[in-house]
Amino acid sequence: MLSGYLYIWLQTEYANKLMQATAYGSVVPHIEITHIKEIPVPLLKNKSVQDESNRIALESNKMRYEAYKAEQQAMKILNDEVI
Repeated sequence: MLSGYLYIWLQTEYANKLMQATAYGSVVPHIEITHIKEIPVPLLKNKSVQDESNRIALESNKMRYEAYKAEQQAMKILNDEVI
């Protein structure tokens, strides 16, 4: 699975342009999941770099989630015990 790598790729300027090219609608652009499925994903020749990018992306998402949970706990303590 390369979900982390895919997550990073879809945030790039190149993927964004490809998604915008498939959007339809005159006032509010719409992008359907079928359009996103058609966006090509470049696979790197160096598989170890690709795997490392995937690992880092997944690890950073996990850390963001842990930070979110800690922030929620801090807010709960603030609301329950301070305010």
